[in-house]
Amino acid sequence: MNTNVSGVASGADIANQANPGKRTSYRWWVLFMLAMMALITFMDRTNISIAAPKMSQEFGLTKTQMGFVFSAFAWAYALGQLPGGWATDKFGPRNILFIVVLFWSLMTMATAHAAGFVSLLVIRFIFGLGEAASWPAGTQAMQFWFPKSERGLANGVTHSCGQFATSVVPLVAVALMTHLGWRAIFHVFGAAGIIWSLAWWFMYRDRPAEH
Repeated sequence: MNTNVSGVASGADIANQANPGKRTSYRWWVLFMLAMMALITFMDRTNISIAAPKMSQEFGLTKTQMGFVFSAFAWAYALGQLPGGWATDKFGPRNILFIVVLFWSLMTMATAHAAGFVSLLVIRFIFGLGEAASWPAGTQAMQFWFPKSERGLANGVTHSCGQFATSVVPLVAVALMTHLGWRAIFHVFGAAGIIWSLAWWFMYRDRPAEH
């Protein structure tokens, strides 16, 4: 029997044992949602690189100050990984991903309302804490729905979408900034995450048997 890290059989494995040779195709919708989450994750964390010159000009920030802003996310993201994984084990990926994606999307939108260096630093740090649980929770969500033989493919799809976001962000963000200003980048990207979190809540269940 395949088990997860806690020694409990995954939902996909239980379903496969109960119905040998028959797997629900809904797992591909789950994979699609996780891939979109990966895309949004990287879009929200990299969009600031496009807006940075305009932000620095408006707030009078030095390159050193912008470096601290960029680093604030990385420090918070690293610090939040362990508690994010613990919370996922305790409350399940459905609950955690709904909460954290909604939370960090609101913080993405809040970036547009920063008033200077300090507020930008704080928002970016809190944003990093929100994103920290996304990959631990996404990995567990995938494990519950996919048999061991398909998890490599599923991980490859999500990671590919995450990296693809780095090529999408410049195109979309520059267009938004050119026509609507740099704040529009954070409003639009944040709205995408809010829509995702609501769709996730209604579409996903932690175990196939609960769907």
